Amino acid sequence: MTVKIMIFCLVIVAVLGAVLLLILSKKQTSYLPQVANLFLTMRLDPQEQKEMAEYLNRRLAKDDLGQISLEDGSGYLTNADGEIISCDFDIRHEKMDKAKFEAIRQNLNKVPFFTKGSYLKWQGREYPVGDKVIFAIYLQKHEFAPEEFSDQALNCLIEKFCNTLGENCRYFSYWQNGKTTALYFYGTDHAVMQQSVAELLRTEKLCRNCKVVNLPESGEKI
Repeated sequence: MTVKIMIFCLVIVAVLGAVLLLILSKKQTSYLPQVANLFLTMRLDPQEQKEMAEYLNRRLAKDDLGQISLEDGSGYLTNADGEIISCDFDIRHEKMDKAKFEAIRQNLNKVPFFTKGSYLKWQGREYPVGDKVIFAIYLQKHEFAPEEFSDQALNCLIEKFCNTLGENCRYFSYWQNGKTTALYFYGTDHAVMQQSVAELLRTEKLCRNCKVVNLPESGEKI
């Protein structure tokens, strides 16, 4: 009788152990990260970041791929001058798993204007997205009188650049402080963009002493 009781107890312990392992396994699965972070090397001001989040939400919603909370907003990094050099967004989905994340990654890989150095991060791993580069023109605003460097004159210059660069390039935003105004144009090749606007850079009054910078260089992360 004692032996039977011992065997019975061992069976009970084994069953309880299996049940406990099953519970722990399910519990661990439920704690998979429900957030994927999208890091962009794009020069977007807070308003443009909000517009980007709205655009991405429309893309993601079509295939039930989660959403970016507009209340949480986005994070961004600046350089020593206060110029925004990158931004990031949290994409949330209550049922995030490997298949769902892969669907999100494939969707974002099709966005036509993400820049090199951008990536989607989940479970500690980074997945590159984007192949565009930024052709940045830094105008020396402080060298001109206010009436010369007016909003109208600046918008006219931007329009000339856009027309010259053509439909394969895209103007997104600008940044300025007391001395400098930076214009950002997005395309596939720095050299081609610079060659296209060489005449404007040479002849346009507001381009006097301007500086041209290729971003991000060699596709490095900022």
